[in-house]
Amino acid sequence: MTSTCLRNLTVLCASLFSLDSRAADLNARDFFAAPPGTRLGVLYLPATRAGDFHGPADSTGKADLRVNAVAYRQVYFTDACGTLCTPQFILPFADISARVPGANQRSRERGLGDPQVGGTLFFVNDPASRTYSGLLSLITVPVGEYHSQNPDVSPGANRWGATFVYNYTHGIGENWVLEANLEAQLYGRNDDYFGSELKQAPLYR
Repeated sequence: MTSTCLRNLTVLCASLFSLDSRAADLNARDFFAAPPGTRLGVLYLPATRAGDFHGPADSTGKADLRVNAVAYRQVYFTDACGTLCTPQFILPFADISARVPGANQRSRERGLGDPQVGGTLFFVNDPASRTYSGLLSLITVPVGEYHSQNPDVSPGANRWGATFVYNYTHGIGENWVLEANLEAQLYGRNDDYFGSELKQAPLYR
Protein backbone atom coordinates (compact mmCIF):
# COMPACT_ATOMS: atom_id res chain seq x y z
CA MET A 1 0.00 0.00 0.00
CA THR A 2 1.62 3.27 -1.10
CA SER A 3 1.48 6.64 0.61
CA THR A 4 0.19 8.13 -2.66
CA CYS A 5 -2.95 5.98 -2.75
CA LEU A 6 -3.56 6.62 0.94
CA ARG A 7 -3.34 10.35 0.31
CA ASN A 8 -5.81 10.04 -2.57
CA LEU A 9 -8.37 8.35 -0.34
CA THR A 10 -7.72 10.82 2.48
CA VAL A 11 -8.49 13.68 0.10
CA LEU A 12 -11.72 11.92 -0.86
CA CYS A 13 -12.72 11.41 2.77
CA ALA A 14 -11.78 14.95 3.74
CA SER A 15 -13.73 16.42 0.86
CA LEU A 16 -16.90 14.79 2.14
CA PHE A 17 -16.84 17.12 5.14
CA SER A 18 -15.50 20.27 3.53
CA LEU A 19 -18.73 21.77 3.77
CA ASP A 20 -19.36 21.30 4.87
CA SER A 21 -20.82 18.13 6.77
CA ARG A 22 -21.50 19.11 3.24
CA ALA A 23 -21.59 22.80 3.93
CA ALA A 24 -20.00 23.76 0.63
CA ASP A 25 -22.08 21.35 -1.44
CA LEU A 26 -24.62 23.98 -2.32
CA ASN A 27 -28.29 23.46 -3.05
CA ALA A 28 -30.48 25.62 -5.25
CA ARG A 29 -31.61 28.82 -3.53
CA ASP A 30 -29.17 28.38 -0.64
CA PHE A 31 -28.46 32.12 -0.75
CA PHE A 32 -32.08 33.23 -0.52
CA ALA A 33 -32.11 35.49 2.54
CA ALA A 34 -34.52 35.46 5.46
CA PRO A 35 -35.47 38.53 7.55
CA PRO A 36 -33.12 39.54 10.39
CA GLY A 37 -34.02 37.70 13.57
CA THR A 38 -34.68 34.41 11.78
CA ARG A 39 -33.10 31.32 13.32
CA LEU A 40 -32.70 28.18 11.24
CA GLY A 41 -31.70 24.70 12.38
CA VAL A 42 -30.96 22.12 9.68
CA LEU A 43 -30.19 18.42 9.97
CA TYR A 44 -28.25 16.83 7.09
CA LEU A 45 -28.17 13.06 6.56
CA PRO A 46 -25.62 12.53 3.76
CA ALA A 47 -24.76 9.01 2.63
CA THR A 48 -21.92 8.47 0.16
CA ARG A 49 -20.82 5.40 -1.75
CA ALA A 50 -17.76 5.33 -4.01
CA GLY A 51 -16.32 2.23 -5.64
CA ASP A 52 -14.26 3.47 -8.59
CA PHE A 53 -10.59 4.24 -7.88
CA HIS A 54 -8.40 5.36 -10.77
CA GLY A 55 -4.72 4.45 -10.40
CA PRO A 56 -2.29 1.53 -10.53
CA ALA A 57 -2.35 0.96 -6.75
CA ASP A 58 -5.72 -0.81 -6.85
CA SER A 59 -4.80 -3.91 -8.84
CA THR A 60 -7.77 -5.92 -7.53
CA GLY A 61 -10.40 -3.27 -8.23
CA LYS A 62 -11.84 -3.63 -4.72
CA ALA A 63 -11.17 -0.16 -3.34
CA ASP A 64 -14.32 1.52 -2.11
CA LEU A 65 -15.64 4.06 0.36
CA ARG A 66 -18.84 4.17 2.45
CA VAL A 67 -19.80 7.17 4.54
CA ASN A 68 -22.93 7.63 6.65
CA ALA A 69 -23.06 11.01 8.36
CA VAL A 70 -25.26 13.30 10.39
CA ALA A 71 -24.59 17.02 10.58
CA TYR A 72 -26.44 19.70 12.52
CA ARG A 73 -26.25 23.26 11.21
CA GLN A 74 -27.46 26.32 13.13
CA VAL A 75 -27.85 29.59 11.21
CA TYR A 76 -28.75 33.06 12.53
CA PHE A 77 -29.89 35.89 10.24
CA THR A 78 -28.89 39.28 11.63
CA ASP A 79 -28.08 42.84 10.55
CA ALA A 80 -25.43 43.21 13.27
CA CYS A 81 -22.72 43.31 10.57
CA GLY A 82 -24.08 46.58 9.15
CA THR A 83 -25.65 44.48 6.41
CA LEU A 84 -27.36 41.09 6.46
CA CYS A 85 -25.08 38.31 7.66
CA THR A 86 -25.58 34.75 8.88
CA PRO A 87 -23.34 33.57 11.75
CA GLN A 88 -23.48 29.77 11.86
CA PHE A 89 -21.85 26.57 13.00
CA ILE A 90 -21.89 22.97 11.76
CA LEU A 91 -21.40 19.87 13.94
CA PRO A 92 -20.84 16.57 12.06
CA PHE A 93 -20.87 12.94 13.13
CA ALA A 94 -19.58 10.35 10.68
CA ASP A 95 -19.33 6.58 10.27
CA ILE A 96 -16.64 5.92 7.64
CA SER A 97 -15.73 2.53 6.20
CA ALA A 98 -13.21 2.02 3.40
CA ARG A 99 -11.08 -0.52 1.62
CA VAL A 100 -8.04 1.52 0.61
CA PRO A 101 -6.18 0.60 -2.59
CA GLY A 102 -3.94 -2.42 -2.04
CA ALA A 103 -5.50 -3.38 1.31
CA ASN A 104 -7.01 -6.82 1.98
CA GLN A 105 -9.36 -5.68 4.74
CA ARG A 106 -11.69 -2.80 5.35
CA SER A 107 -10.98 -0.03 7.85
CA ARG A 108 -13.67 1.71 9.85
CA GLU A 109 -13.95 4.58 12.31
CA ARG A 110 -16.86 6.60 13.66
CA GLY A 111 -17.18 9.68 15.83
CA LEU A 112 -17.48 13.45 15.83
CA GLY A 113 -15.93 15.22 12.85
CA ASP A 114 -14.32 18.65 12.72
CA PRO A 115 -16.86 21.44 13.37
CA GLN A 116 -17.10 24.48 11.13
CA VAL A 117 -17.86 28.08 12.10
CA GLY A 118 -18.43 31.13 9.93
CA GLY A 119 -21.25 32.71 7.98
CA THR A 120 -22.37 34.61 4.89
CA LEU A 121 -21.95 38.35 4.42
CA PHE A 122 -24.53 39.67 1.94
CA PHE A 123 -23.55 42.40 -0.52
CA VAL A 124 -26.96 42.40 -2.25
CA ASN A 125 -30.24 41.54 -0.51
CA ASP A 126 -33.24 42.38 -2.69
CA PRO A 127 -36.15 39.98 -2.01
CA ALA A 128 -38.46 41.91 -4.37
CA SER A 129 -36.41 40.90 -7.43
CA ARG A 130 -35.02 37.77 -5.81
CA THR A 131 -31.50 39.11 -6.27
CA TYR A 132 -28.87 38.17 -3.72
CA SER A 133 -25.10 38.15 -3.57
CA GLY A 134 -22.86 37.15 -0.71
CA LEU A 135 -19.64 35.58 0.46
CA LEU A 136 -19.86 32.42 2.58
CA SER A 137 -16.78 31.82 4.75
CA LEU A 138 -16.32 28.71 6.89
CA ILE A 139 -13.37 27.74 9.08
CA THR A 140 -12.85 24.07 9.90
CA VAL A 141 -11.54 23.57 13.45
CA PRO A 142 -9.45 20.37 13.94
CA VAL A 143 -10.99 19.07 17.15
CA GLY A 144 -12.82 16.04 15.72
CA GLU A 145 -11.92 12.42 16.46
CA TYR A 146 -8.68 11.55 14.68
CA HIS A 147 -6.57 8.38 14.55
CA SER A 148 -3.06 8.93 13.21
CA GLN A 149 -2.60 5.23 12.37
CA ASN A 150 -5.98 5.05 10.65
CA PRO A 151 -6.34 8.55 9.20
CA ASP A 152 -8.10 7.64 5.96
CA VAL A 153 -11.33 6.76 7.78
CA SER A 154 -11.03 9.15 10.73
CA PRO A 155 -14.00 11.55 11.13
CA GLY A 156 -11.56 14.38 11.90
CA ALA A 157 -8.79 15.50 9.56
CA ASN A 158 -6.28 16.89 12.12
CA ARG A 159 -5.82 20.10 10.14
CA TRP A 160 -7.32 23.54 9.83
CA GLY A 161 -9.34 24.33 6.74
CA ALA A 162 -11.15 27.24 5.14
CA THR A 163 -13.94 27.35 2.56
CA PHE A 164 -14.98 30.48 0.68
CA VAL A 165 -17.97 30.64 -1.67
CA TYR A 166 -19.03 33.75 -3.58
CA ASN A 167 -22.60 33.52 -4.90
CA TYR A 168 -24.75 35.61 -7.21
CA THR A 169 -28.46 34.75 -7.42
CA HIS A 170 -30.99 36.46 -9.70
CA GLY A 171 -34.67 35.67 -10.25
CA ILE A 172 -35.91 35.31 -13.84
CA GLY A 173 -39.65 35.60 -14.27
CA GLU A 174 -41.83 34.00 -11.63
CA ASN A 175 -40.46 30.47 -11.61
CA TRP A 176 -36.76 30.55 -12.52
CA VAL A 177 -33.58 31.50 -10.73
CA LEU A 178 -30.10 31.92 -12.19
CA GLU A 179 -27.21 31.19 -9.81
CA ALA A 180 -23.43 31.33 -10.12
CA ASN A 181 -20.84 30.26 -7.53
CA LEU A 182 -17.08 30.59 -7.19
CA GLU A 183 -15.51 28.40 -4.50
CA ALA A 184 -12.07 27.97 -2.94
CA GLN A 185 -11.12 25.35 -0.34
CA LEU A 186 -7.83 25.82 1.53
CA TYR A 187 -6.16 23.23 3.76
CA GLY A 188 -3.62 23.38 6.56
CA ARG A 189 -1.06 20.65 7.17
CA ASN A 190 -1.78 17.41 8.94
CA ASP A 191 1.42 16.91 10.97
CA ASP A 192 0.54 13.39 12.17
CA TYR A 193 -0.32 11.32 9.11
CA PHE A 194 1.14 7.86 9.76
CA GLY A 195 3.88 9.70 11.68
CA SER A 196 4.58 11.94 8.71
CA GLU A 197 3.10 15.13 7.24
CA LEU A 198 0.25 15.45 4.73
CA LYS A 199 -0.18 18.47 2.49
CA GLN A 200 -3.01 19.21 0.08
CA ALA A 201 -3.18 21.80 -2.64
CA PRO A 202 -6.15 24.21 -2.67
CA LEU A 203 -9.28 23.20 -4.57
CA TYR A 204 -11.15 25.64 -6.80
CA ARG A 205 -14.44 25.24 -8.58
